[in-house]
Amino acid sequence: MTSANLIQPIPIELLVLESFDEPSTFHIPGKGSKQRLFPIKITHLGKKTYTFLASSLDEWNIWCDKIVGAKTAYAASLHAQNTEPFRIRVLSDTAFAYDSTTHVQTPEIQAPLIKGTTLSRALEEAEHFSNQEPICRAKLNCATSYTVNQNETLVAGTETGVYVTYHDMSPSQWMKVWLLFSPKKIPYYLTADVEQVITIPKVTQLAVLPAFSLFLILSDKCLIAYPLGALHPHAKSDASRTAPQKLSSGRDVRFFNTCEMKERDLVIYGRQTGLSTTFKVLEPVIQVPVHLYYH
Repeated sequence: MTSANLIQPIPIELLVLESFDEPSTFHIPGKGSKQRLFPIKITHLGKKTYTFLASSLDEWNIWCDKIVGAKTAYAASLHAQNTEPFRIRVLSDTAFAYDSTTHVQTPEIQAPLIKGTTLSRALEEAEHFSNQEPICRAKLNCATSYTVNQNETLVAGTETGVYVTYHDMSPSQWMKVWLLFSPKKIPYYLTADVEQVITIPKVTQLAVLPAFSLFLILSDKCLIAYPLGALHPHAKSDASRTAPQKLSSGRDVRFFNTCEMKERDLVIYGRQTGLSTTFKVLEPVIQVPVHLYYH
C-alpha cells in the first residue's frame, strides 16, 4: 500500500498568475550540465506563492495562456450570471497624483489584467473620463461616501486635507472647499472653481452620520465633527454654517468607529496614553433645531 499527500487545487478566484511578460530564465545544476528552465509563479491569495518550471518557452506560453483563459472564462461566467461578489468603480483617474518625493508602497504582485473582470470593465469606463489636472499630490489615506435624497457624494481624505466630488459630476472631476476650523468665523468655507475641501492635515479616517447631518474627521489624531453641509459650498441653510465641534480633548486619538446599538447612534474612539488605551463612547443628540451636541 502506498500513501500520498493530497493537496486541494487552488480555487480559480484565489489564483494569481505573477508571470506574464517574457520570462527570465535561470539554470539549475544537473548531472554534469546546466538546464535552462522558465519559471512560472502562481500565488494562492492568503497563503503562499509557488514556482513551477517549464522546460521551454513554448511550454511556458501554453501554461500561462491556459491559466489566463480559465480566469477569463470564470470572470465572464460570473458577469453573465450576475453573481460577482462586488463591483468596482473608478473614483478618480488623474485628480490624485504622487510626485517623486512621496513614498508609496507598491504591491508585490504584478499580475496581468484579466479581461472581463469587474476591474477591467471599470478601467475601460475610466478611459472615457475627461482628464483633470492633479489637485492633490499627497498620500491618499481614506475615503467614504454618503447619499442624501438619492444624490451620492464621495469624500477622500489625504495628508493635506479632504477632497470631494458630487453625484452630478464626472468621476474624474473633484472639487475642493477651503473649510477653516474657526467657530467664530461665518461662513467657514471659501469656494473656488477647482477646490480643496478641508484645510486640516493628516486625515486618516472619515465617517458620515446622515441622520444628524454630521461629518466626522480624524485629523492628526484629533477627532472633529463638521456639519455635513460644509461639504457643499453652495448650501445656504443655517445648519450648514454650524460651528465644527472638537470631540476629543487632545491629539491622542488612534482610531474611531460609528455604530448603532438599541436604535441609538454611537461614536466610539480610542485614546492611547503610554501603553494603555482608553475607549470613549459619544452619542449625538439633537437638542435644538440647528445645534448638535454630544454627551
